[in-house]
Amino acid sequence: MIGTSSRIGVVVFGVLALVAGGCGTPTGPSAMLAQVAVAPSSVVAGMASEATVMLSGPAPSGGVSVTIASSDGAATLPPSITINAGTTSASFTVQTRVVAADTSATITVTVGAQTRAATLRIMAPLARPATLDAILIEPTLLRAGQSARGTVLLTSAAAASGFTVNLKSSNSVAGVPVSVSVPSGAVSATFNVTTAAVELDTQLEITASAGDVARTVSLRVTP
Repeated sequence: MIGTSSRIGVVVFGVLALVAGGCGTPTGPSAMLAQVAVAPSSVVAGMASEATVMLSGPAPSGGVSVTIASSDGAATLPPSITINAGTTSASFTVQTRVVAADTSATITVTVGAQTRAATLRIMAPLARPATLDAILIEPTLLRAGQSARGTVLLTSAAAASGFTVNLKSSNSVAGVPVSVSVPSGAVSATFNVTTAAVELDTQLEITASAGDVARTVSLRVTP
């Protein structure tokens, strides 16, 4: 027959055994910061890329807070994100700003004392060469012998060598120079339109052309 003291000893022994063996679900090692990837890794300035932070295993209860930083202000991103419990990754958008020259931004993510980084290349937009946009004449109604002011406009600033626009009148009643040059860095240039004597109202056209682009404006000359 087992006495009271013996029964207490058995119970205590059993409790100690449970504690030693563990009575709950075993908890594995904490998930580690594995890497950060940016895709695409090269974008034209003004476009966005997506970055993904990955852990070595599922995030624990409460999730994992990740601090984010960029080495260059041309890449903007949130200051932090959270990888939700039970998941192994989370993504965020990296928005880029316009830059004058190609730039590389290092995207760094931090979890505790662990850090990982990825590089995003931000490419400056290609400058489009200037082309002829329009021709203007003021006024467009003239008495014979009067002159008008013409203006040619470009789509963007002229290159270092300038930009030449050819001019032509459909009737000798109105005279224009053979061409006009838009100076480097400018987007327009002016020229004079002269008129000769006429006996009847005369409708004509002044045409500006550069390469395969041509623009036309109508002009009326009265006696």
